[in-house]
Amino acid sequence: MEPLKVNGRIIEPGTELSVKGETGRFTFKWMTGDHYTCWGGRTGHEKYRTFTAERIKRVHNKPKLRKNQEKEDQ
Repeated sequence: MEPLKVNGRIIEPGTELSVKGETGRFTFKWMTGDHYTCWGGRTGHEKYRTFTAERIKRVHNKPKLRKNQEKEDQ
């Protein structure tokens, strides 16, 4: 399967995204069909969410969610 590119940037597991209509950043985890499952959201209220590619607003270069990712992995 060909990787998704948004704004010229490739989305792969671990990539941080901003999503239209949602607060906070999300970390891409996996893809099912045309839906992208991510972990994140507003600080203190993170959870898994699924979005379509049309809702992805920005692909971030610098990760800010390292602390949140470490919490989830424990």
